[in-house]
Amino acid sequence: MVFDLKWTVKTTDIAFKALNREQIVNHFQRNAQVTTKVGLTRNLRSLKWFDSVDTDEFFPRSYDLHDPEELFDFVEDFKIVCAEALVKKYLADPAGCTDGQGNPLGDSASDVAHLACLALDAHIKNCLADNLDDDPADDFKLSPDEWSVILGEPCPVFARDTSDGSLPG
Repeated sequence: MVFDLKWTVKTTDIAFKALNREQIVNHFQRNAQVTTKVGLTRNLRSLKWFDSVDTDEFFPRSYDLHDPEELFDFVEDFKIVCAEALVKKYLADPAGCTDGQGNPLGDSASDVAHLACLALDAHIKNCLADNLDDDPADDFKLSPDEWSVILGEPCPVFARDTSDGSLPG
């Protein structure tokens, strides 16, 4: 390989072991811990073990979707954000309110907005719960069919499986 600088799109296009000392490339080996979103997320989360830093204050929410627990959290967060958006749309324009896919809700807008409010109420109660083992909002949990009405598409259904830490589906 004869070059001074090699610029590539992918790290896999570089034969790192064959590089001479004076050759420069635009990638580094084994840098996924800081250059990928999941690597950076994992490292920032482990920062709490070394310093009293709340990474949520300076790094946006992110999830490792290969981790079943985080996939579940992502889906739950997605549903809550959709419910919040629907309520905001309903408050701004009840007659023109749409579901998560932009489909007009028409006469059912107030019923769907009420479902979204129930979901948000349950979420707030869960966030304020003192005992994380108890779920104070069990009476207000929406069914997958009710979530589908809010989302405007079939609701992704996941349940935490405590036996092995994995999620079905």
